[in-house]
Amino acid sequence: MKKKFTLLLLVLFISILYGCSPSEKIEFMELTILSVNDLHGYIEQDNKGYGGLSNMAFKINEIRNENKYDDVVLIGNGDLFQGTAISNMTQGAAVLECMNAMEFDAMGIGNHEFDWGIETILAYFDGDESNGEADFPLLNANIYNNSDNSLLTIDNGIIYDSVIIEKEDIDVGIISYIGDVYSSISYDKVEDYYFDLRIVDSVEEIGSKLKNNGADVIIVNIHGGYSSNIEEYYYNADISELKDEKGGYLVDAVINGHTHSEQYGAITRNDGVDMPLIQAGANGENLGRITLNIDLLSMDVTDYDIEMIEVSDVGKKYDPEIQSIIDNINAELDNKGLAIAGESIASRFDFYAWIGNVMVKATGADIAFHNKGGVRGTGGIEKGKPVTIKQMYEISPFDNQIFLVELDYTKIKKLQNDDSLFNQIAPGVILSEGNTYTVAIISYVYYKSVTENESDIDTKLYIRDILIEDIKLKGLTGEKFSPISNPKASIDLLYK
Repeated sequence: MKKKFTLLLLVLFISILYGCSPSEKIEFMELTILSVNDLHGYIEQDNKGYGGLSNMAFKINEIRNENKYDDVVLIGNGDLFQGTAISNMTQGAAVLECMNAMEFDAMGIGNHEFDWGIETILAYFDGDESNGEADFPLLNANIYNNSDNSLLTIDNGIIYDSVIIEKEDIDVGIISYIGDVYSSISYDKVEDYYFDLRIVDSVEEIGSKLKNNGADVIIVNIHGGYSSNIEEYYYNADISELKDEKGGYLVDAVINGHTHSEQYGAITRNDGVDMPLIQAGANGENLGRITLNIDLLSMDVTDYDIEMIEVSDVGKKYDPEIQSIIDNINAELDNKGLAIAGESIASRFDFYAWIGNVMVKATGADIAFHNKGGVRGTGGIEKGKPVTIKQMYEISPFDNQIFLVELDYTKIKKLQNDDSLFNQIAPGVILSEGNTYTVAIISYVYYKSVTENESDIDTKLYIRDILIEDIKLKGLTGEKFSPISNPKASIDLLYK
C-alpha cells in the first residue's frame, strides 16, 4: 500500500513537472544495472590520461544524470582489489575509498579477495571505522566456515547473503555467489572454508525470500563463468528457469566474472522476457550495463537491453573527486627507483629466467619452480628509466612465500612437464634419475602440487621482496636491470 501511494505521488509530481495530466501517467521505468568485474586494482589512468576509475566514474555520473529517477544500481562482481601497486600497497584501501565515492550499492567476493587472507577484506565491512569502512554491503551466499558450517560473515558487520536496494519505486534484490574457483586460491588462504556450489537451489531459496520481503527485481551476481558463450555457463541456464510463488520468473538478470571475458547475451524463456547476462572483461577497461524496462503497475520486466561500455570512450574526461583520491594516495606511497632498466620489457615471459635465478640464489636450492600466472605483467619497464617498487607490485602482486622441499627426480620431472609452471636450475646442477634435490617452490604451487612433508621448510621469504632486493642491489653497484640479456641474480643467500 505504501509503495502504491508513493507511486501515485510520483505520477502526480511528474505530471505537474512535465505538463501532462494525471491520466497520462508514467507506467514504465528503466532500471539500469551497472557492473564491474575483475577490476584487480586498476584504478589509475594511464600515462596519457585514459582509463582508470576517475574516467569510469565520469561515465557512471553521465548515466545517472541522464535518468530522471534514482534508478541506477552499481555492483562489484569480485576480484576488485588484488593486482596493482596502489591497491596492494594499501591492501585494497585505495580501491575501497574510490568505490565509496562512486557510491557502489554492493559487491561480491571473488577468489582474489582471499589473497591477503579473507579477514583483510572482511575488516572493511566490520563496522570499525578505525580500519577503514565500506559504505556498501559485502554479499556472500555460499562461502562457509569449515569449523562449524556457518556462513562466512562478521558480527555487527554489513556482510549478508543478499540485500534489497531501494531505488525510487523499485526495490532491487541482489544475491551474490563465488563460483567453482576454489582451486584458483592458494590452499593456505582458503583451507578454513568451503564453497557450497548448489547455487541454483540457493538462488531459489534466497530469491523467494527477497520477493516475499518486497523485492521487485532479482539480480544474481556470480564470480564465475566461461571464457566464451555466456549462455552456456552451467548455472545461468538453470537459474533462468526458476519461478516465484506467483508463477513468474524469479531472476531478472545475472552478472558473471572471473574469466576476464567480454561477453553478453540472454537466455530465451518460453513465456516471458529473456534473462540478460553480462561479463565485462577485466582491469577496469569496461563497464557492464543491463537495462530493464519495468511496468510500474505490475512490476514485471517487459523488455531489456545489454551494452558493453568501453571506459576509453570517454577519452580524457574524468571525475575530479575520484582522481583527487587516487593522486593523494599515490603521493603517500613509497615509489623509489631501484635501478635503471637496461632494456624494455615486452612480455611477462621475459622475467622467468631471472625470477628463477633469484629464487635459487636466495635459497641455495638446486632448482626453482614458479607459476606463470603469478607473474602478472611487464610493469611498463622501459629502457633507460628507473625500475620502481610500484612496478614490482604490478609484476608480482601476490604475497607468495618460498618453500624448500626435497623431491626426487621423478617428482621434479612431473613439475617440469606442467605447462602452468616455469623452472630454473642452479648453475652446475645436473638432474639425474635416482637422485633427490632441494627445490625452491612458490607457496601457491607448493599447496597445489606438492604432498606436504614435516621436513618441508617455509623460508618466510616473500617472492616480491627478494625480487625487489635483487634489483636494488643491481642499482647500488651501477648495474642495469636487464632480465632478458642478463638474467643472473645479484642477491646473496638469504636462507641458511
